[in-house]
Formats: sequence, C-alpha cells, structure tokens
Amino acid sequence: MNPILHRRGGLWPYLALWVPFGGILALLLAASADLAPSTALLVSLPMAAVYAFLCLSSWYVCKATPPRAANYGRMALTLLTAAAIASCLWVLALGTLVNFVSIVKDAAGLPERMPQMVPVVFSLGVLLYLLSAALHYVLLMLDEAAKAELEKAKARELAREAELTALKAQVNPHFLFNSLNSISSLTSHDPAKAREMCTLLADYLRKTLGLSERRSVRLSEEISLAQNYLAVEKVRFGERLRFAGEIDPGVEDCEVPPLLLQPLVENAIKHGASAASGGEVKLRVKKRPGEIEIRIENPFEEGEEAPPGTGLGLRLVAQRIRSFYGARGRMTHQVEPGRFLVELSLPMAEGTH
Repeated sequence: MNPILHRRGGLWPYLALWVPFGGILALLLAASADLAPSTALLVSLPMAAVYAFLCLSSWYVCKATPPRAANYGRMALTLLTAAAIASCLWVLALGTLVNFVSIVKDAAGLPERMPQMVPVVFSLGVLLYLLSAALHYVLLMLDEAAKAELEKAKARELAREAELTALKAQVNPHFLFNSLNSISSLTSHDPAKAREMCTLLADYLRKTLGLSERRSVRLSEEISLAQNYLAVEKVRFGERLRFAGEIDPGVEDCEVPPLLLQPLVENAIKHGASAASGGEVKLRVKKRPGEIEIRIENPFEEGEEAPPGTGLGLRLVAQRIRSFYGARGRMTHQVEPGRFLVELSLPMAEGTH
C-alpha cells in the first residue's frame, strides 16, 4: 500500500504540498489563456487536488522498477510513459472541469480557451508526476533502509543467541565429564564429599539453565554462579584451588550478558589450579566513574606455555561484550610475570548506584 495512505495522518500534509502547485498552475493558465485570476484559481485548485491523487499511482511504478534492480533506460521509459498517461487523464479532467465551470460561472468563452490550456496542463503534469516519482523513490529507499535495520537487529539477536549456545556447548560437556568422574571416584572413599559435590553441581546447573534463558542478568547473579562453579571445582581440586574475591559495593545491580564470567573463571582454573602446585584464582570487581572493571587472574609458572588468548571461550566472551555494549565495552588479556590476567571494562547501567 502507498506509504502516504498507509501512514496515519500522512494524506493531509501530502495534499497541503499540492496547494503551491495549484497556485503555479493558476499563474500559468492566466498567462497562457488570458484568464481572470479568480477563474484561473477556480480551475487550478480542483485540478491540483485531482492530480495529487493521480500521482499516488507513481508509488506502484516505482515499486515495479526499483533503481537498484532495474535497467535505467527501461526505468526512464516506464516513468515517462506513466507520466504521459497520467497527464492525459489530467487533461481529460481539465475538459470536464472547464465545462462545469463555464455553466456555474459567467465564463462562456472558457471552453474555447482549452487549446491554450492543454499544452500547459500536459507539460506541467509530466513534470509533477516525475517529481512525485522522485518523492516515492525516497520513501521506498527509507522503507528499505528501515527493513534492513530491522533485519540487522534480528541478525544481531540471533548472533547473540548463537554465541550463547556455542558458549554453553563449549563449557558444559567437559566440565560435566570431569565433575561426574570426580563424583564417581569420591563415592568409593569419601561418600560425604560425593554427596556435597552432587548438591553443588545440581545447584550450579539449575542456576545456569535459569540465567542462560535471559538476555541480561544482574552482576550479583553472575558472581553467584561463578562462586557455585568454583565450589564444585574446589571439591575436585581440594587445597590446590584457592579463591579470593573483592567486590566493590554498588555494582551488584549492573546488567551484564549471562554466562559472562563463567568461561573466564573456568580458564583461570584450567591454567592455574590444575597445575601441580595449584594456585589462587582472584576475582576483583571495581566501581569506576561510569563503568565497572572486572579482573580475573590466575598464576602460572615461569616457562609454562601461556594460556591461548584465541581460545573459543575468550573469543566468545569478547564477541558478546561487543554485541551487548558496542564500543563502550572491552576485554583485554595479558601475561605478566607469574600470572595471567583478564580485564573487562563495562559501562555501568544508568540508574545503578
């Protein structure tokens, strides 16, 4: 449907645009056919209204010959043909109107002046139809741009979901495999710890399923999930795994993507506590002006191969930060003497104190 008619309230501004064209037609008719100003206006204003509706048909011509897909020669020929047809119809409308005006107004000689008026009306009709087509091409391009933006938004949302699905698929299998192996081993010599690990694992999985269905979660929920994960791994690694947390007050309600910290904590455990000497995983969340800074670090021995910065988990976290925050969020990782450090800088949600 024509967007001018489809949009609520769009018809009246469109008709108002034709009032000046009615005035131009009146001047041209008065000059070419030697009409009195009042008679010229009496003819030209209804003619402008009629042609305003005729020119709405140019939308369908533009839809049939979009400039992106059409041959430009064919498009020009189509538009000129449509303009000529519309102008001929406008001339027919002029004849009907002139006969009517000559009856209701003392303008007996008006029909005899039709030969002088027809070229003016036809020429102006072609020009106005082409201008109308140009307007409709602009509306068509705006409509396509809006649809493209909507498609991009849908694609971004699907990309977020795909990233989260890939992250869950990458995280859960080997973690579950290791946890179940540990539970199986503990049942034979420490049943109490096996039961504790089952409870912790069930709590972790329940929270993971709940958070992963949402587009964003509070940072406090993410930290709680990371602590659950650490508790499960603590049973597995024992004293080889230590954890230190430092959380500034006032950051708990910040919105973050779900499962943002878990792969980073998993990476820290993988390259820290799994070593023979074990180590301490540190999580620090600092409140900065307008943003929060999250640091996760783990030790690694000199000479040990550095954790690969191109791992799937780290790549997905970086991509999801870009998708969620755009240029306002960033993730960096670096190797320092005796430790591997990941830093996230995230904008603090508006209204969070």
